Amino acid sequence: MPGSDSARRGVVRPDRIRGIVAQWPLILVMVAVWCALWQDFAPHVALTGLAFALLIIGLFPMPDIPFSGRLNPWWSLVFTVRFLVDVVRASVNVTGTVLLRGRRARGSIVGVPLRSHDDLIITLVSHALALVPGSIVLDVDRVRSVLYLHVLDATTDEDVAGFRAKALDVEAGIIRAVGTREDLELVRRFPSSAPPAARPPEGGGLMDPMDLATWAGGALLVVGAVGALYRIVRGPSLLDRAVATDVLLVVFSGMLVLEMAVHRHTHHVVLVVLAAAVGFVGSVTVARFAEDRRPDHSLEDQARVPGTTDVPGGEEGR
Repeated sequence: MPGSDSARRGVVRPDRIRGIVAQWPLILVMVAVWCALWQDFAPHVALTGLAFALLIIGLFPMPDIPFSGRLNPWWSLVFTVRFLVDVVRASVNVTGTVLLRGRRARGSIVGVPLRSHDDLIITLVSHALALVPGSIVLDVDRVRSVLYLHVLDATTDEDVAGFRAKALDVEAGIIRAVGTREDLELVRRFPSSAPPAARPPEGGGLMDPMDLATWAGGALLVVGAVGALYRIVRGPSLLDRAVATDVLLVVFSGMLVLEMAVHRHTHHVVLVVLAAAVGFVGSVTVARFAEDRRPDHSLEDQARVPGTTDVPGGEEGR
């Protein structure tokens, strides 16, 4: 009914407006990017950027960014100054390492457990650490809130511990600036380390669903590999062995995918694609070869040509 439609629009419109207003941090970032692109921070340029930001968010609504709603100007300034000092100091250190040690410089992959599980805090910390020369983020474990970074010239346990302490200090600065009150409490309780990970309850609990799926998938892949190997050995035909080899490649790809899912990485994607390509090309090649080796292949081709008399039984027919 018209009345109900207008009432529904009246309810939806304020919710949509509140959703746009709740994205004010994203709007500020978009306005800042607009002004930086124009290299002009005059009021009329900022207002134009604000209009375009509101237009983009209104026409192309994006998922809400979880923001705590608090912004501490003092700690934001402190973090910015410390970040700039870290960038300058790290630039000097990396330059000295490259010039003095060259290829002899070694690095380490360091896992840094964070205090906060907030997606925004994890993203800001990872970007802040990646922008400092000498370290780059390789992977992020959102479930356990752990960052994995490659750190230049970190070869001893003391170097690794020092980098972890520096990363936690960066996280503490970001939490003091824009973090939630729960994260602030974690910083007060654990000023120099991440909180201990929660241990699973002892006793006869149910198996984790991921572990159950891993064991079931591994068992099925093993059964498939055994069946494929049996068919490769026994045959009896060439096509049987070709199909079994293709199945074995699929099982190999499945094992790689399962290993990536368990350890949460994507290092074997190239091998999976390569195995799929080899299996496809091999299957097509073997099928073509088997088709050409058929004894009656040429006779069948001639029989399909109209007017051809060189067919089996053609002479007797005449």
